[in-house]
Amino acid sequence: SDVDDASTGSIRAGNATDVSGYVSIGYDDSADVGFIQSIDEGVAYKPLVLNKLSGFVGIGTDSPSTTLMVQNETFVPEISLFHDSGSNQGKGRLVFYTDGAGAKETTAYIELRQETGSHRKGEIAFAVGDNGAPVEGAWFDNNCSLNFANGRGIGFAASGTDGTSMSSELLDDYEEGTW
Repeated sequence: SDVDDASTGSIRAGNATDVSGYVSIGYDDSADVGFIQSIDEGVAYKPLVLNKLSGFVGIGTDSPSTTLMVQNETFVPEISLFHDSGSNQGKGRLVFYTDGAGAKETTAYIELRQETGSHRKGEIAFAVGDNGAPVEGAWFDNNCSLNFANGRGIGFAASGTDGTSMSSELLDDYEEGTW
């Protein structure tokens, strides 16, 4: 398809002194999508920078007021992270960076992951750290239990909708004096 071959874009913008590097803009009839791709032809696909000078980019809006603003009037905007490793598992990660001693350092991340196998349970993990080395500290598992890296956690359970059989491991531990 044309999307998989950036050189097929009908509009090319590049540098006059290096004609192999350019941004290709086109439309792929078979996939029914438009595309923008940065390429150094014959070498590699390259990163694409959007609006570096003002820093605001809008999707679905003509007046973004944040670094990335996604807006839609007909449904809730969604940003999808998809990792297809080919092994029925996947990860998506939102990474937060800071300027540590003049260099970009990873400060924290939120990771969504799915285990391998037939159950393929989902989890969401949180990691924070110092000096560019975040460490996973807690995660919610597929039962919505909060777990901590040191092996301790908080479990909540409820059965029945009439309030007759509700329990909380946190409350039980508190009442037993083991909390």
